[in-house]
Amino acid sequence: MPLKVVLQTIDGKRLAEAVPPKAALNRLIPFGDVSFPLLRFVDPYGDTIFNGAQMRGFLPEWSRLIQGVTDKQDSEFLLSVRSMAEKCEKEPHILLRFIGD
Repeated sequence: MPLKVVLQTIDGKRLAEAVPPKAALNRLIPFGDVSFPLLRFVDPYGDTIFNGAQMRGFLPEWSRLIQGVTDKQDSEFLLSVRSMAEKCEKEPHILLRFIGD
C-alpha cells in the first residue's frame, strides 16, 4: 500500500487526507537523502508525524520536491500536501502525518 498523508488534530481527528496517484510519495520522497534533513526520515513502512514547528523546515524541502516534478497529477498532489502543511504550520495542535504501508 502506498504512503498517504493526513492532516489531523493532536487527538487524532482527521481534517484532510491526500492519497497520492500512482504511489507518488513512494517514488518522490527522498528517503535517506541528507540534503533533505526532514523528509529523509519519512518511514515508508510506518507512520511519520510532523508538528507545526517543523513546518518551517518541511515546507522548503517540500517546495524542492514540487519543483522537480513534471507529471501534472504528481504536481497537483504535492501542492495539496503543501496546502495541508501550511495549515499545520499556522494552526495550533495540528499535525501532518505520513502513513506508511
